[in-house]
Amino acid sequence: MPVSCIKCGKPLTVADAVFCPFCGADQRAAALAAEPVSRSISPEAEKWLRQAEKAPSVPARKKILLEARAVCPDCFPIEWELLFVGHGDKPHPRNQIDFSIIKSYLLEMYLTPEEFSEERKQADRLELFEDPQLIRCLRMSGDPDRTMQEYLLRLSREFIDLFLEGDSRINKTFLGFRLDRNPEKTLSRAAAGVLRNIQADGQLPEDRRRLLYQIFYQAFSLRLGGQTAWLDAELPE
Repeated sequence: MPVSCIKCGKPLTVADAVFCPFCGADQRAAALAAEPVSRSISPEAEKWLRQAEKAPSVPARKKILLEARAVCPDCFPIEWELLFVGHGDKPHPRNQIDFSIIKSYLLEMYLTPEEFSEERKQADRLELFEDPQLIRCLRMSGDPDRTMQEYLLRLSREFIDLFLEGDSRINKTFLGFRLDRNPEKTLSRAAAGVLRNIQADGQLPEDRRRLLYQIFYQAFSLRLGGQTAWLDAELPE
């Protein structure tokens, strides 16, 4: 990974940081240039990825990426982006938005475990670690361990952005104004709850539980620029 952010130029304070702790820019674009050929990208594939990035919805994005796969088979960047499109095909109550179309929603069971059946939790655990698309990307990557870490880190970052910071029950707002005087502290309390629930998940193998805990902690540390005092205060020693 670069030692300085490829966007804002500030020094990266975390070794092998995937996201800049200051501006949040993804650092992988610079790193992928030095990766094996399997991660190289053709102009045609790059065109499809730009088109997918501008898609107005997740289903539209998935459609474009599937078309891109047909045109550019065995292209790691395309397969990688397909990995982060949720399925949206799980049972859910009527008249409710199906957030499972967003892949990072898999982590919601650690934020609100009481809202998930044991059957649903087990299905989400399997998708989190054994999704066929994930296995495909791990095999293509040339470095499965690092790729798994990058996958969990991106999921964690997106979950924090969408389902922690975006949750009005956590970040209380009224008419667009924040009601919390210290939103970072409130956010840290919610993140600590996620981490405690990950740690307590006895149905997840210990090695996966430990990895997910470490990666989610790292993602939240990046979100707060390394200032984790509030988070640490909420966690057991």
